[in-house]
Parts: sequence; structure tokens; C-alpha cells
Amino acid sequence: DGRCGSKRFNRFVTSGSVELSDSVSSWLFVETEVARESQCLLLCQLRGCAVAELNRTARVCRAVSLSNESSGQPAGPNGSHVTRQLGSPDDSAVTLWKAEEFEQYLMSLPSAGHLLKNSSSGRNGSIETFTAPASGCYLIEAAGARGGNNTLTNTTGGQGAQVSARVNLTAGTQLSIVVGQMGGSTSLSSEGGGGGGGSFVFRTNDHLLLLAAGGGGGATLWKNGRPGEVSVNASDSIGSDYSATGFGGSNGQPGFNDPSGTRSETNHGGCGAGWLGRAVNPRRSSDDGERGGGPAEGFVGGSAGGGSACDGGFGGGGGGGCMCGGKYGAPGAGGGFSGGGAGVGYGHIGGGGGSFCMGGCVSGTVSTGDQGFASIRPKSISFEPAFQACKLHNHRRDEADDEDLMEFIRFIECGNDDALPPLPSEEEACPEDPMRNKPCNSANL
Repeated sequence: DGRCGSKRFNRFVTSGSVELSDSVSSWLFVETEVARESQCLLLCQLRGCAVAELNRTARVCRAVSLSNESSGQPAGPNGSHVTRQLGSPDDSAVTLWKAEEFEQYLMSLPSAGHLLKNSSSGRNGSIETFTAPASGCYLIEAAGARGGNNTLTNTTGGQGAQVSARVNLTAGTQLSIVVGQMGGSTSLSSEGGGGGGGSFVFRTNDHLLLLAAGGGGGATLWKNGRPGEVSVNASDSIGSDYSATGFGGSNGQPGFNDPSGTRSETNHGGCGAGWLGRAVNPRRSSDDGERGGGPAEGFVGGSAGGGSACDGGFGGGGGGGCMCGGKYGAPGAGGGFSGGGAGVGYGHIGGGGGSFCMGGCVSGTVSTGDQGFASIRPKSISFEPAFQACKLHNHRRDEADDEDLMEFIRFIECGNDDALPPLPSEEEACPEDPMRNKPCNSANL
């Protein structure tokens, strides 16, 4: 049978409800005068569907197929990008099945998850968007970018922080994503690197922050920059002259320094921006590094002093001061949930930006890459606990007493009737819903 040559879902589990957003290309098939579950599942198989619903009172079977546009599959008929809601957990006359591989297949769709990196370069960049294709639990992970290096002495900018969180998203929720970029590096003997940009994921319509990962601070001639922090607070600059310290922000605030106190031999660095804005003090002169930009400034990195290459990275990294005008240049600080502090003395390494996860982070470490990244992936697209029993396992081949069920079994096995193996056991055919008794997070969006 030619129908066996195409991919079909062979096993289904009962579920409470399924909601798909209009970011997923899908189409709906409706058949009336359908009373038996075997008939509805057969129609689902004929249509190559991933979800089927039977309303026994109305005698209506609804089946939804998904389109994988990235692999050359048809995008679906006009009107395929619409929100779909199937299932009614409170109505005992309605039964819903979803393919056992539903979550894995949904994750393979181009709209299901995003991995964003290197989407911009330097201090400028663009804010990307992601729309949740279905309601469920998503793993959001992001890393801030590294601070700029000093390639003359092989000192390196601080690594970005890398954090992750699980968040429940409702189908159709749009998120905005900022991917931090590495601070600019220098090859001059007495100049510091730019601060690395932080990475951010927030809800588009009201700017509710879900996650932020801090960028690293710029390096000096002698020392590596400070890494991004996995905690909410950013770090200070470090140098031999404490009075020249730039202070890291806390609880979403930007870094702070006092340009008026800059040492006479120094062009100061720019502080990193925080979620609540950029540093209050602008740079003293165009030879100093500029403060990184916050949300109101589009997360732009601070420009380097004197046309130097040490710009702050996109994501609020602070720019480095230039080695020019007979003065040394201090490095910039990392952007993040809280902004890092940049020193007003040239020997001060840049501070790292802070990080944040709504509902608490499930992991936190330092990133091994230079550039930041952001990843949003479904962990489990599951909407209600699975029902206690699956209907399909009861239909053994030797109990089949109608042509519809026999044809359905043929579709499942794609073989001939004489060679059919036994149907799987209840445990094999009807696994528990993966989200049963496993809450995602207190954050429900």
C-alpha cells in the first residue's frame, strides 16, 4: 500500500487538551457520524495526523496534522496558521489522543524552538522574536558574551555567565531575545578590552523579564577580565587603587563609576548596563569608554574611546577607554541583569554583569564561548495529566470484530494481516504523560 511509504505516527496516548499557536502550520480535518474510537483513530491515520479528538455525543471526529515547512513538506492550505484548541478534560464524552512522538516532532518544526547566536556583531544588533507554538514547559537557556581581550599579552576578557530556567508558556506567547556579543579586543600595550554584552529573554508585550545572562568584563594588559556572575548582582572592577574602583550594580541596576575622579593618566572605561537602565554618569570625554545601553537604548554596546576597537558588546557592554592623548585606556564592564563596574584607573579589570531567572535558575555556570547565545526549547508539550488508561491497548488483533479496526491495525504495522505481531502491552502502548506530577516552574505565562 502506497500509504505505508509516508511517515505516520504509530502510537497514541490519551491527553486532556492540546493548544497550538498560529506560529505552527497545521490543518484540521472534521468527520461527522463517527461514534467509535477505532474509527476516529483510523481517520487520524489516513490523514497522517498527530492529534485526534472524538466527541461521542456529537459523533464528531477532529484530526490535526502538522506541517514541517523546513523539510519541504507543504505549508498547508490557506488559513493553516491559526490557533487550535482540542480536547475538553471536563467532558467525559470527549476523548483526545496525541501521538506518542508529539513532543519530539513538534520540537523538530522550525517554529518550535530557537537557538540564536552570532545574530549581530560588535556594539549594534537586533532583537529577535520567538512565538511559543504550543502550551507547555520550555527550557530557556542563555549565555552572556566574553569581554574583550588584549592580544598583545594574551590576557582574555571575562567569560559570560550561562544560566537556564524552565517556564510554562501559553501557545502564542511571543518572546523577545537579545543575544550578547563579545567586547572589542585590543593589541595595544596599555589599553583594555570592551565589556561583553548580556543576553536577555523577555515577554514582548509587557517586557516581563524571564532570563538574563551577564557578560564578562574587559581585560587589561596584565590581567583577565572578571567573568559574568550567575547571581543577580554584578561585580566591581579590580585594581591596585581602590579609590578608582567602578562598582557593579545590584538587583537590576547598572554599574556605577565617577568619571570626575578619573586618574590623570587614564581614559576611563564604561560601565555595563542593567535591566533597569544604563549607568547614570556619561563618559567624561570622547577618549573615555561610553556606558552600555539598556532596554531604552536598544541594548547597544558603549562606544570605545578615541575610535579604538574596544567597543562594548551588544547587550549593554561598556566601551573601553583608548590609549591616546598620552593616556592609558581602562577596560569596559559587562552588561547583564545588573551591570558591571568599570574602573577610572587604567589597571582596573572590568567587572562582570549579573544574571537572573524568573522562578529561579535550574543551572548556572560560565560559558566557554566568546559570543553569547539564547536557546528556547520545549521540554514537554503536555497540557493535562494523562488519563489513567489508554483505550487502544484493549483492541487486540484476536478481538477485532470490524473491518475498520483491522484496517487500523494494518496501518499501524504496515504489514500484511498474516504476519502481524501482537500489539504492544498497556505499558508499552500507553505510557504516562511525561508531565504528570512534574511541575515545570512557578512562572506561568
